[in-house]
Amino acid sequence: MMKKWFIAGLLIIILGSLVYLLQGVLSVVQGQKVLDKIKRVNWKDREAVDEIIREVNPQQYRFLSQTVKNGNTPDKMFSAYLLTRKGMKENQVFLVESLHSEDPGERRVSLELLRDLWFNEAGPDSRQILEQSRILLADGKNEEALRKLTFLLRRKPQFAEAYSQRALVYYTLGRYQEAVRDCKDAIELNPWHFAAYHGMGESLIKLNRYEEAKKAFEEALVINPDLKSAQLFLDRIRQLNQQRNRTLALNLSLQPEYWV
Repeated sequence: MMKKWFIAGLLIIILGSLVYLLQGVLSVVQGQKVLDKIKRVNWKDREAVDEIIREVNPQQYRFLSQTVKNGNTPDKMFSAYLLTRKGMKENQVFLVESLHSEDPGERRVSLELLRDLWFNEAGPDSRQILEQSRILLADGKNEEALRKLTFLLRRKPQFAEAYSQRALVYYTLGRYQEAVRDCKDAIELNPWHFAAYHGMGESLIKLNRYEEAKKAFEEALVINPDLKSAQLFLDRIRQLNQQRNRTLALNLSLQPEYWV
């Protein structure tokens, strides 16, 4: 009897191991399939991208996670993108790190994937409202764009990109203090949002808060060193500071008591 129980238990262990092995093989096959699809998709076809995201299932997570750790750089990027789209935001850090790659092609791809992630964070319906607001802003319909984004944020108060986009509308309207506030909210929700740091810097310049603007641009460059406009703004702030110091020195030299 004991021998029979031993054999039965051994068979159960073997069967369980085979099932686990089969699941691993399926995870690799299916994961590679969806990874190949996302690398070839036409990114302008939003429905096609969304369909691929829907195909990703928990069985594939293990393969994609291993690819983020050990795969080649392109596969790492797209695996990190897929996992982040499925809610595992910690994988986004690899794309942020790739902004510092020595390969300009890798930097470009990571930038495009990050932007896509941020726009899609709250789902396709929210992305559509973002796109509508951008069209309205481009057409000069600033107040309509503001209303759409405010409506969206009432529904999705944790949507960092919506705050960043509304900050741009506030900036366009000359409401710089509100733009700074929305940029700060975007950064609080997404500390890697270099565009929000950049927008905050531009808004702070308009408020003549140059030292704060300088820090904002520096933070943007820490995340994304390719932000040439941030570097240009920093250079301009340094020029302004130098000019201010020269003016201050001149004013001091004209005070009679300093000649005594």
